[in-house]
Amino acid sequence: MVRSWLFWTLLPLAVPQALRVRRTAQRFPAAPGPNSGSIGDGPEKSLVAIGDSVAAGVGAGSLDRALVGETARSLAKKYDCTICWSTHAIVGADSADLLADVLPSLPTKPVDLVLISVGVNDITGLRPVGAWRDNLTEVFERLHQHSPSAVITMAGVPPLHRFPLLPQPLRWLMGLRAKLLDRAARKVANEHDYVLYVPLDVEPDPDAFADDGFHPSEASYREMGRHFADAITIQSR
Repeated sequence: MVRSWLFWTLLPLAVPQALRVRRTAQRFPAAPGPNSGSIGDGPEKSLVAIGDSVAAGVGAGSLDRALVGETARSLAKKYDCTICWSTHAIVGADSADLLADVLPSLPTKPVDLVLISVGVNDITGLRPVGAWRDNLTEVFERLHQHSPSAVITMAGVPPLHRFPLLPQPLRWLMGLRAKLLDRAARKVANEHDYVLYVPLDVEPDPDAFADDGFHPSEASYREMGRHFADAITIQSR
């Protein structure tokens, strides 16, 4: 409660910085190339990444070198299997966009693994924490209805207080809000036994970011892929 009050109290002071960042920041597109592929040998498992620009691979040269591809690569190696992966993502998407536009685009066939990246645009869009919780609850429940046996993995909200693009004190303020939404995401995920919450940490190293200072570099995507693969346990059927 104190952190939420502090955020809204100090936000007007950071508005000029936020407007300047929005006006001057580099705009990178989604990763080029096919939005699906496969990697590995052995029994097939399907992986779908949904969400925002991270799920869309912004900052990488191709999706197989972005979050979904690197997670698939690590899972295939870990489980000696073939991971058939695909991405359904929108650059700039928030949790409401997942409900309205991303989930309806999923194939009708159930999948084995779902990886969700969302939250940054809910922060920049000033979505209330209660609405964020409600949207996540609906996202999880609709995904479970779509794929009842799937392992649904929720990536933690990135620590915006470490993002080079954001000047101080805007960086600190956005980081404060990110912590609030991340805590709520963990709580909602823990209320659903089919959802795995995986915290997302970012080293305060410029090499961890793409040239825009906001999205992951390919090296970071590779590390994130290993991180998620280590956390995910593929269920046998």
